[in-house]
Parts: sequence; C-alpha cells; structure tokens
Amino acid sequence: MADIAFSHSMPCSLRDSALFEWLRETLRDTDLSPQWPRHLNRVRIPTLRTGEHFEAEYRMSRISTKLPYVVAEFFPGRGFIYEPAPAHPFRGRIQVSVEASLAGSILQWSGVYHTSFWRPERAFFRYYFEPRFFAHLEDGLRSLDSK
Repeated sequence: MADIAFSHSMPCSLRDSALFEWLRETLRDTDLSPQWPRHLNRVRIPTLRTGEHFEAEYRMSRISTKLPYVVAEFFPGRGFIYEPAPAHPFRGRIQVSVEASLAGSILQWSGVYHTSFWRPERAFFRYYFEPRFFAHLEDGLRSLDSK
C-alpha cells in the first residue's frame, strides 16, 4: 500500500460563515462557480449532509473520469469529511473545514488516500491533479477577496 497524504490551507478575506456558505453553494454544482477549477474537477452535492453520495468528475484535457464518494460526517457551518465509496480505487478520509482567522478565514482541505503503489490513479492525483487543483482553488478564493 502507498499513502497519498495532502494538506492545503487556503486563506480568504471572507468571514468564516461567508466562506462556508460559498463552499456549500458551490458544491451544489461546481460548474456554476467561477472560483472553482471547473476545467479540472466537477462536483454536485445537492444537499451537504452525512450519508450523501456524490460523484466527482476529474478532467484532464478531453478525458474525464467519475469517481464515487460519500459524505461521512457533516459539521454545519464548519465543514465535512468525505470518503471514497466502495467502487473507488482508493480508500481514505478527507476533511474540508472552514476556520476563522485574523484576516478572515481559512479553507483547510486535508486527508489521506490509501492505494496500491502502482495504480495509475495514484500518479494522476499526486502529480497532475493535486498541485493544479489546489493552486487554482486558492486563486479562486483570492478572487472572492475583491468582492
């Protein structure tokens, strides 16, 4: 087994309650949010709550793959934990949380995936998706600052 651990802290000048509301609304359909890196990922979670199943579509040029997830725990106003569903090639647990800061708030996205070392999805996530997605998401959060 090979672990893929990641942790990204993305600052935003919005208050924590406003950032959480933006996140909740965005996850209803990420294609509708100009701040979300839609060219890399699409998610639709109509109701963010414990037990909610959803798919994430990962995009790379003209290729896309949909993978299943489940919201394992929901913390109203603060965040949620999600896990790969049984049909997903990884196991793991990821936490997304909004925290207050002196300058506004922080979107914290961290977790770990467990998978076999030689799975192609491992290389895709670690070397293509992760660095691009979180850099673009952080840029998107900065654009919220100017509103």
